[in-house]
Amino acid sequence: MKKILLKIMLAVSIMVLSISSMAMASPVEDNNDFMEDEYHVEGTPNLSRWSYTSSYTLDMGIENGTAIMDATVTGYSGITTKIEIYFYLQQYYDGGWKNYKTWKDTVNDDYAVVEHTYSVPKGYKYRLRCSYYVYSGRSYDHFMDYSYEVNYY
Repeated sequence: MKKILLKIMLAVSIMVLSISSMAMASPVEDNNDFMEDEYHVEGTPNLSRWSYTSSYTLDMGIENGTAIMDATVTGYSGITTKIEIYFYLQQYYDGGWKNYKTWKDTVNDDYAVVEHTYSVPKGYKYRLRCSYYVYSGRSYDHFMDYSYEVNYY
């Protein structure tokens, strides 16, 4: 009976470890210099995240040679005072992701929806990286997100 119980426990442990290792995402490869947003950010980072930010999303697609990118950030009414979004359109080139075009948008409100379009050549993969700074006064939450890769061949 002990041997059967031991085998069952071992099998369950292996299954749990297998499932948990599948759930862990591999880190996003990104060797670009993003000091642009770090140099221009004012204020101090908030140590407890999600204090000024309710949600954020981004999306990217390519239609007829035009990359269409949008980001939405929702803060808290009466708390969030400003939202800054740094857009980095990236192209996979020569074995790595390179910044292809960048934008910075500032919205003095607790809600921001920003869209950019940009012409891109065929023959590459693209993705969008967004860096969000969500302020309350001079303190801010900081988040970063990547879109899915879009093949444009």
